[in-house]
Amino acid sequence: MRRIEEATVEGPIFDVVSVYRIKLDPSTNKLDRVTVRHNVDGNRGKRVLARLGIAYAVPTSSTTLDEVAFKMIISDSAKRQRHLTKADVKSAYTNAATSRGKRFLRCPDTAPEFDEDGTEMVLELGPPLFGEPEAGYEWQ
Repeated sequence: MRRIEEATVEGPIFDVVSVYRIKLDPSTNKLDRVTVRHNVDGNRGKRVLARLGIAYAVPTSSTTLDEVAFKMIISDSAKRQRHLTKADVKSAYTNAATSRGKRFLRCPDTAPEFDEDGTEMVLELGPPLFGEPEAGYEWQ
């Protein structure tokens, strides 16, 4: 956590977007749990960076598999009688290295943080966070 006036000098401060997911118990159709994920507001973040004159250091997209490559992999696997599997690396973004400078994130409105003297505190971001334009590319 950093004091907002210190963070303002060191790097851009992004707004937070909170994404809520509600799960219902299928047997009772009653609330099972509520989860929340806090993300960088990428659209407003782009404007913040542009206003500060900060250009993106890396491409803002990651490689995707095209149709030809997909068909080649499938046909080769079928010929060799191989089984294909896929996996989702749930902590991919949080384990990514970053090449960008310091960036900060405001606390959600539901959980603001303040210093002893009442100064607003912001979170210093480490690895790329969901919503940052280069996050997918940097993990790759």
